[in-house]
Amino acid sequence: IVAENGEFRKSEYRLFKIKEVEGIDDYASTKEVINRRFRRSKEDEKFSKLPDVILADGGMGHVSAINEALKSLGFDIPVFGMVKDDKLRTNRLISSDGEIINLTQETFRFVTSIQNEVHRFAIGYHKKLRSDILVRSELDNIEGIGPVKKRALLRAFGSVKAISQATLPELSAAEGINSELAKKIYKYFHE
Repeated sequence: IVAENGEFRKSEYRLFKIKEVEGIDDYASTKEVINRRFRRSKEDEKFSKLPDVILADGGMGHVSAINEALKSLGFDIPVFGMVKDDKLRTNRLISSDGEIINLTQETFRFVTSIQNEVHRFAIGYHKKLRSDILVRSELDNIEGIGPVKKRALLRAFGSVKAISQATLPELSAAEGINSELAKKIYKYFHE
């Protein structure tokens, strides 16, 4: 996300789907995003405006990963990590050189609002990805199955796997599925 003069600049928010990192590796994923974002700043006008500071929702490991990526691209931008207390609330910042910075109440509220906005934006994106995955399925490959019949089949059987294992009579018994469509479904999964 981007904040400027205490205001969120939603038109400047960007999403990066992790493409290069295999499995779950938070630091490598962070480096990939920073590399892609700042590499594009040299090529794409939408990315040309550089931040005055980067706040990482993580500690020294994330700060180091970001600094390493920035340095490899020739950028020198201050990076601060968010240090959390026992209740996982950010209560301090940590600089690249390990200096701990206590937050005033006003700064704490601002950092918290940034954190909340990042989470809101990221969670919305992940919900959309999950929704897209649920909307698309193997059933889309079967002629005669549209959104209504797909929902009816999923309601009746619970999953695409269960549909693929259903018998011809079971498929024909599903609401809205005639015998000809049941044959197409059965044939798709058994041939």
